[in-house]
Amino acid sequence: MASYNWVAEKAILFLKKDPNIGTKKLKEELESKYNVTIGYHTVWQGRQKAADHIFGSWEESFAYLFNFKAEVEEIDVHEDAEDVKPYLETYHNLLWTRSKFSEEIKCDFITNNLAESWNKWIKDMKDRPVVELADGIRSKTMDLLMRRRKIGEKLDGVMLPIVQLASDDPMPSSMALRPSRSILHSTSLLLLCLCTPPPPSSCGSTSTIRRGEAESLLRWKSTLSSSAPGAAPLPSWSPASSSSACSSWRGVTCDAAGHVAELSLPDAGLSGTLGALDLAAFPALARLDLRHNSITTGAASVAATTTTTTSNLTYLDLSDNAFSSLVLHALPSPPATLQQLSYLNLSSNGLYGPIPRSLSAMGKMRVFDVSRNKLDSAIPPELFTSWAELTQLRAQNNSIAGSIPAAIGNATKLQYLRLAKNRLAGKLPVEVGRLASLQALELAENFLTGPIPNTVGNLTALVAMALFSNGFTGVIPPEIFNLTTALRIIDLSTNRLEGDFPAAIASLRNLYGLDLSNNRFSGTIPSDLGSRQFLTIVLANNSFLGEFPMAVCQQHSLQILDLSNNQLHGGIPGCLWDLQDLVFMDLSHNIFSGDLPASAHPNSSSLESVHLASNNLTGGYPVVLKGCRCLTVVDLGGNCFSGTIPSWIGTHNPLLRFLILRSNAFHGSIPRELSRLSHLQLLDLAANNLVGSIPTSFGDFASMIQPRNELNLRSKAQQRILDGHVDFMYIDRIGISWKRQYHTFEGTAALVAGIDLSGNHLSDEIPSELCNLESVRFLDLSRNHLSGIVPKEIGGLKMLESLDFSWNELSGSIPPSISDLMSLSSLNLSNNHLSVFFSRRCRIPVLSKRFEKMPQEKILDEENENNEEP
Repeated sequence: MASYNWVAEKAILFLKKDPNIGTKKLKEELESKYNVTIGYHTVWQGRQKAADHIFGSWEESFAYLFNFKAEVEEIDVHEDAEDVKPYLETYHNLLWTRSKFSEEIKCDFITNNLAESWNKWIKDMKDRPVVELADGIRSKTMDLLMRRRKIGEKLDGVMLPIVQLASDDPMPSSMALRPSRSILHSTSLLLLCLCTPPPPSSCGSTSTIRRGEAESLLRWKSTLSSSAPGAAPLPSWSPASSSSACSSWRGVTCDAAGHVAELSLPDAGLSGTLGALDLAAFPALARLDLRHNSITTGAASVAATTTTTTSNLTYLDLSDNAFSSLVLHALPSPPATLQQLSYLNLSSNGLYGPIPRSLSAMGKMRVFDVSRNKLDSAIPPELFTSWAELTQLRAQNNSIAGSIPAAIGNATKLQYLRLAKNRLAGKLPVEVGRLASLQALELAENFLTGPIPNTVGNLTALVAMALFSNGFTGVIPPEIFNLTTALRIIDLSTNRLEGDFPAAIASLRNLYGLDLSNNRFSGTIPSDLGSRQFLTIVLANNSFLGEFPMAVCQQHSLQILDLSNNQLHGGIPGCLWDLQDLVFMDLSHNIFSGDLPASAHPNSSSLESVHLASNNLTGGYPVVLKGCRCLTVVDLGGNCFSGTIPSWIGTHNPLLRFLILRSNAFHGSIPRELSRLSHLQLLDLAANNLVGSIPTSFGDFASMIQPRNELNLRSKAQQRILDGHVDFMYIDRIGISWKRQYHTFEGTAALVAGIDLSGNHLSDEIPSELCNLESVRFLDLSRNHLSGIVPKEIGGLKMLESLDFSWNELSGSIPPSISDLMSLSSLNLSNNHLSVFFSRRCRIPVLSKRFEKMPQEKILDEENENNEEP
């Protein structure tokens, strides 16, 4: 049975086409399209998650109401028209304005007209379960919000046109209490103001722009071009409408005196230079937002000037543009003139060079983001001593070198420290423990060394600690386990940490994610893991001992479990298969033994990937997998499984892409029902005791006929933490015999396609239908008892890189079409009864000409047909 995460991923497409699709209908669509059985509640959860992803959560939307309330209470509507506000309070037929957001019952709202309008609005959903009904109303409301947003973007002024008209022509008293015409009409002004931009005015400005400032904007427009072919940039900016620029020009907001106070043009498709915008002409400009455009620095960079005029800018967002320069050249004026700036976002550009020390002159800085650039050199300590109000430092995905300065301890208000994916070296300074407000400590993928300082235990507000892929040594500081309240994520993977698994983890009752993989930990895994909310537990590639930790079975929300490459022994408990949200399980390369028990809930598993390779497991093919209809990867190689390969795999695991059963003791024939696996791209049954012929239906594997497009097999568990969603990712690892050597493919496994039936007792001829599999990259049928000829259609395997038919009883000549295998780099046809085809025209072996410069592993040794197998 599919997990709600899988449903959410697939449901997005359906919801985008029909936002009102119900759970029952969605369930039918998914089951029909993907040939799976899904529970109603799982579909409801997945649909809810998909709707939140598309439309935003209901909680966030509801919060907008009170934000709007606070804003309305601060604004005196048309203070220059004294009669407007009393009129609205007395006569306005849209009664929301008189309610003043009171929580008392408003009886005059409950009219037959309003009730009937509401009933009509929800009539198609009234017969649904209450939970689905509430969700349907939420979806319809979000659609309404979007429509109102589009309407609001086209309107001027602070009031709807109908209200403005009524205020100019007073309504007769007989009409003052006329009922609202519909639920949509009665909420129009409220929804409009909820969806339009924030202050200085959420619904526009009626001030007249200063003439000089309008001219400066028009001059800048004349230097711009649009990224849309044939379109003009900023069509609303025209000389004819300059007098009303404050209300009619896109992105322009003015203060009461007519000065431009905000210029907000995100995603406007603009190409041009920042230097062409004369910011000195806008003395009142406080917010400049040009993110997601194609703005460049330009030759006439304002930063190169010697102006000393202090700017009023407090907010500057130039992220995701085309700047390719030093940081100073991307600024609209020198740092010394930007003393009011508190928000600076230059992320996702092409900035290079060091972070300038002169930025410390911007003493009110709160949010500083230069992530995803090409910055290098060290972080200036002056930033931390001068930016006393700093709350966010984002400089991840650069090439920043040097050490983290001890002065970082001065930024005591810092909440987010994100320096991952740089070249930072040295030790993590103990002064980091002074950051009492820190919530996110992200220093992953650097070159930091030494122990993790004990002072990290002082970070009582810490939610996420990501220190993976460094060179930290020593033990985990016990003080970390004092962070019992806020801590949600610990990722210390890929370091050189050692010691026993800390039993003190039981004190961390709110953990969602734990990753200690690729270290040198030892000892047993504690019986109490503390939290019952784990989404992911990854302890792979250590030296943990003991039996399977039964505490894992208490994690009912667990989605990712990786205990591979340890020294765990004993049986695998049946309770593990009852974790209905578990998607990825890797217990490979341990010493587990015994049979796999059945699940108490055989038809409710969400498992997509099961890795049990290289253990000592026994018994028949695990029947517990029969209920895992979402499986894409099954790796049982290198165990002691026996019995026959069940035919139900072809019908009960319809999404299977990788089936690896090599190096076991399976016997009997290969079930032809496996050919029903239309997604199968890797079949590895090598080194068993299989007999009979190769099913001709194997030529129908659709995913081996057409190559896969995606690069990776990955999935994720998602959790909303801090300012966004945190994705706990896993990437499947596939181990196969590739070109006569064993390789593990990680990250590109989805590109691997092939069949390995070597080391069995298969007989009869090689089915010519196998030559239909144009996208296979390897085909290994060696060490069997196959007879007959090499199929003459062998040249149809266009993408084949490795071909091994050695140690069989094949006869006849090698077909000429084999020379069409242009990607072939490993060929072994030795120890058969084959003869090489000679070209009458050239009188030389065709194969020798084609392969004379190929590697040594290409073997055409037809003369050694009587040699014994090594």
